[in-house]
Amino acid sequence: MNFFETPPCYNEADSYVYAAIKPVLRTESVNLDASLHRVLAEDITALKSIPPFSRALKDGYAVKAKNTAGIFSDNPKIFEIIDYLYAGGVSKKYVSENECVSITTGAKIPDGADAVVEIEKTGIENGRLCIYESIGYGVNIESEGQEIKKGKILLKHGTLLNPSRIGLLASQGISNVKVFEKPKVAIISNGEELNGIDDILKDGQIYDINSYTVASIIEENGCLPLKFGIVGDNSSQIRYVIEEALKVSDFVFISGGSSKGDKDFLTEILQKLGRIPSFKIKQSNGKSGIFVLSEGKPILGTPGFPSSCLINAYVLLVPALRKMTQIPCIYNMNFTAKLSENIDVSSNVTGRFLPVKIEGDRAFPLASDNKGLVNIAKADGYVILDDGTATIVEGAAVYVNLF
Repeated sequence: MNFFETPPCYNEADSYVYAAIKPVLRTESVNLDASLHRVLAEDITALKSIPPFSRALKDGYAVKAKNTAGIFSDNPKIFEIIDYLYAGGVSKKYVSENECVSITTGAKIPDGADAVVEIEKTGIENGRLCIYESIGYGVNIESEGQEIKKGKILLKHGTLLNPSRIGLLASQGISNVKVFEKPKVAIISNGEELNGIDDILKDGQIYDINSYTVASIIEENGCLPLKFGIVGDNSSQIRYVIEEALKVSDFVFISGGSSKGDKDFLTEILQKLGRIPSFKIKQSNGKSGIFVLSEGKPILGTPGFPSSCLINAYVLLVPALRKMTQIPCIYNMNFTAKLSENIDVSSNVTGRFLPVKIEGDRAFPLASDNKGLVNIAKADGYVILDDGTATIVEGAAVYVNLF
């Protein structure tokens, strides 16, 4: 395996990781109730026209439009009310000359009628309707199939299902849909200092934070997290757990063991597992990440320090997850804001990752002397700083990625 002589920066690493990822093409059928944020694996054809019948867009009276010709306020016309129709009902009456049917919004237009006079433009005299304005053909009526005709493509393969699209499927009486399976992402936490959050901490130990933050990110981006627990600093044990994870997952994420140190075995292990050139990722404070492909499956190793792990997850893992799930990039939450103060890129303690708070159209960097998770948890999003830029001045436009 060949590592890059000069480790890539985040901007480059993001591209390398993304290019190595392949979409997960396995499919499954799910109930419509469980389809939110899933990606369609087939075209959906309209089983019914929308709307399924011509219907009233306003409360009023269904008439023949030609019978209202010449009507105006000083020359009203009397119509016989032959039926009363509400949404969900059907009139058996045929609307003939100088007749009308009282109708509510959403009700099916009765036979013979081709327009709906709004109730505000009418009055009742001796039990009969008095119309004060003429009306054109088709006014206040939504025609059958006006939105989509039966047999036409309703939603295309690759569409991300959101609430409005789920509603559209429900309008067709579709209860199950074929979608792409959620990619499975294994999470391994490496380090003798780690303990489960339900266990009692010994002196020198910390809780396993990373498996929870990373699992949340994985779920948030349409994948299924598989926790493989905490693995101590034993090279044979680490390799065994990685190999087991590769058997059941599409992607393996490892926190801890990617930096240089006597007990950091991860680089050596992944060099043996990887089958094509991969790379280490340079970060601040001497920390580094590592990425390899093992028999086509990606493995991303990150530093165990919680904020470093979280940064890697957002910058490198999230784009990979979205490519695996086939979630269109349009759904990434980002926008341009104005920086609230000057930033010395070289002295930023979180490297090229700048956490920010958003107020209006301005991005406020959080305390530059705090590299911990608490500071990042206060942020609304982050900015990836350019390696080639020494300083970003107040008021400069920056690209903010929202958490």
